[in-house]
Amino acid sequence: MGGTVKLVTNQPNLQALGGSAQTVLSGTDGGGFNHAENAALNLPLVQDKLALRIVVSQSDTSGWIDRIVVGDFPQSPDGGYTRGNVLASPVVADHKDVNSEALQGGRVALAWKPIDNLTITPSIFYQRITQDGESAYDSVPGTLAHYQPFDVAEPYADSVTINSLTVNWKLDSVDLTSVSAYWRRDSSQTQDGSENLQGPLVGLNPIPNPAGSPPTYGDCLPDAPSPFTGPCGTGPIPGTEIDRTTQFSEELRAASSGSGPLQWVGGVFYSQFRSDWDLFVDVTNPAAFGTTIHDIWTYLQPTHIRQEAVFGEGTYAFTDKFNVTVGARWYDYENHVSTSAAGFGSPNGTDTPLVVDVNQSNNGLNPKLGLSYQADNDLLVFANISKGFRPGGGNQPLPTQGAIGAFVASQVAALGYANGVAPLSYGSDAVWSYEIGEKTKLFGNKLRLNSSLYFENWERIQLEELPADYPLFDNANTAHIYGGEVELEAILTNSWTLGASVGLTHAVLAETSHGFQAGDRLPSVPSATGNVNLNYHRPLNDRYKLTARLDTTYTGSRVDLTFPGGVPDTQSPLAAYTLTNLRVGLNAEAGWQVALFANNVTNKRAQLENIAEITFANSAFNRVETNQPRTIGVDLGFRF
Repeated sequence: MGGTVKLVTNQPNLQALGGSAQTVLSGTDGGGFNHAENAALNLPLVQDKLALRIVVSQSDTSGWIDRIVVGDFPQSPDGGYTRGNVLASPVVADHKDVNSEALQGGRVALAWKPIDNLTITPSIFYQRITQDGESAYDSVPGTLAHYQPFDVAEPYADSVTINSLTVNWKLDSVDLTSVSAYWRRDSSQTQDGSENLQGPLVGLNPIPNPAGSPPTYGDCLPDAPSPFTGPCGTGPIPGTEIDRTTQFSEELRAASSGSGPLQWVGGVFYSQFRSDWDLFVDVTNPAAFGTTIHDIWTYLQPTHIRQEAVFGEGTYAFTDKFNVTVGARWYDYENHVSTSAAGFGSPNGTDTPLVVDVNQSNNGLNPKLGLSYQADNDLLVFANISKGFRPGGGNQPLPTQGAIGAFVASQVAALGYANGVAPLSYGSDAVWSYEIGEKTKLFGNKLRLNSSLYFENWERIQLEELPADYPLFDNANTAHIYGGEVELEAILTNSWTLGASVGLTHAVLAETSHGFQAGDRLPSVPSATGNVNLNYHRPLNDRYKLTARLDTTYTGSRVDLTFPGGVPDTQSPLAAYTLTNLRVGLNAEAGWQVALFANNVTNKRAQLENIAEITFANSAFNRVETNQPRTIGVDLGFRF
């Protein structure tokens, strides 16, 4: 929903030796010392024929979230959907700054030009991130901490390797390009589920029956012992998620390079995506749930998606002022999801795996039409119409047996599914986008003003539902999105420039579907965004230049889904926030630079997202992802 960010890396330079080095040293309020080091070296190995570029990076960022283990963990007053007063409980262990992060990465690219019009560029990129815990705090009580009944660490690791080969052949009037890529990503995460599983899964804890016989499921009394310790206690419940993904892709395209009225590009695309997603959630004392099975869930879910596409786009200049762009992309995909589920919280409620296979496929044509009119050198107006889509996928099967299955079925039925049966798959969605806008230069190009208005009709939109805290994705009919954006850039004086932008978005469901009502806001879409930046640059003499920048960004309120108090699909608001950064630097003609910076000057704690816990979807005590507190430091760099 947030769009795409395209990163364009510097390519090897065949002519010149060059490089750079940078170190960033800083301190975070409520955290500690941070440092990052980056270096790049460009080596022409054979003049105008062969060059190598090497980039390395590493950083250590201090944490600012504590992981606090408390004794006599307060039982939830309603059986697990809300939280007791953890601040009144004795602290057993206080692990400081657990979300500290370490990053190592590098990139190697080789440019080979065997003949003048042919360039071959292989490259390898690698990055690994490790973190001792999430950058998230518990919404209740709202301190920068996560509270636990047991000392369960929550490490995270994520590594990615991207291999690519780009071949570009320049002919007289056509450029031919081949882009081959293969990437692999491995991530793993452990999370504490001791609290959020003790109540929502069974409602009430059982109590032991006489003579040492197994406890009765769901038969606790108000004065029963703690739901975490004792004969009825669950003990620690760690959950571990492992995700291994790979993708091979190939794109062949041809693009015009002449100067005629028609400019065009066309090609074919192919990709094979594979994912092996595994989830393991175990309980120390299964008797607390009236079973002898230690697995709550064991999910193994391999996914394979094949995509093919043929695309083309042409722009014709009818006059020197009026252009028309016409394009289309034909696509075809197949998605196969196989889920193996076991454990007493799984669909059949046993440790015997249940395997469910889901296949999704679709094909279609996505057209595009664009019009632009250059009235004069200072005014351009345009209009665009285009269509896009996302592939469908498969759901995890939901429990159907015992008390858990009955409760889940009741929640699924409450969402409008016949007989309480949830769909095992969801289809592709499609969106039509309409936009009009202008780009204007005023006062001798001292003021630039860009604005646009848009409307999107999103059909069969894919949304997540949370029956009984279990994830369920489905197509939710139609959503309507409309809004506008305005952006300006002004030269105030020879030294001062001002930039500003504002965007307003109204994104709601147009029809009632399952647990969603017409008028419900789409999740994670801010109602308003804005940015203001003030820039200063002034040469001090022939060798040095002073620069400064102040920028402030505003993100409006958003909503996402949670499960407070056992009520499914409740839209929970995320508060608006404003972040301000300040930077002052000195650049030297010799190639070095130094800058002082303060990020998040006002030390604002933003609510970025209510993250879904891997052991169970969020209850009222959400894990709220947040930003880095005020960080002040120095940025030192040298370039040659």
